[in-house]
Amino acid sequence: MLDGNAAFDFLTRDMLAQVPGLVVVGIGYDSAGQFDRHSRTRDLTFPADDPDAAARPTGGAAQFISLLTGALRDAAEQGLTINAVRRTLWGHSLGGLFALQMMRLAPGSFARYAAISPSLWRSEEQADALMQDSRAAPDALYLGSGNREKRSFSAGPPPTDAPESFYDLVEAFSVRRDLDLCWQIYDGAVHIASLPTSLEPSLIFAATESPS
Repeated sequence: MLDGNAAFDFLTRDMLAQVPGLVVVGIGYDSAGQFDRHSRTRDLTFPADDPDAAARPTGGAAQFISLLTGALRDAAEQGLTINAVRRTLWGHSLGGLFALQMMRLAPGSFARYAAISPSLWRSEEQADALMQDSRAAPDALYLGSGNREKRSFSAGPPPTDAPESFYDLVEAFSVRRDLDLCWQIYDGAVHIASLPTSLEPSLIFAATESPS
């Protein structure tokens, strides 16, 4: 789970009791807060035009993928029995976009991906690539979004449905016959609320033999 500091704040005993035997690993930072915004922006973005580039370091995703699938994975899984065909990467917001990009650029790194409220607005180029790329897909993909999400500081009332770009993503992946696609809209959830709302279904998605 990316943004492990935040994810582990919201995980409950009841959630974990539903998935006995599932190994849950949080990838976070040595920070007292739920998010280390500078570090996560650096690690979860690819070199591209970025609206936050002037304020935060960006473009370190390639190095982070190498660490995530190398030393971090080795340390987390040491001494454990891991079923590689159910190994899942979960990410929310920027982490959700990173998970989708990793699925596209490093196929096979994980068998399953859970991308929650992916920040498709950050890069139109990256969003278009996700819609059009026909490279190898993982075994299964879970997509989630709240129906009250909008960008910070944007004008107007909260929407009443998930972003159009989310539905575009669902449509793009639904045509892949080699992909087990699951998707869900969280009723009443704003952007940050989709993180805790997604945890229970994401754990079940990761633990279930056939997610659909």
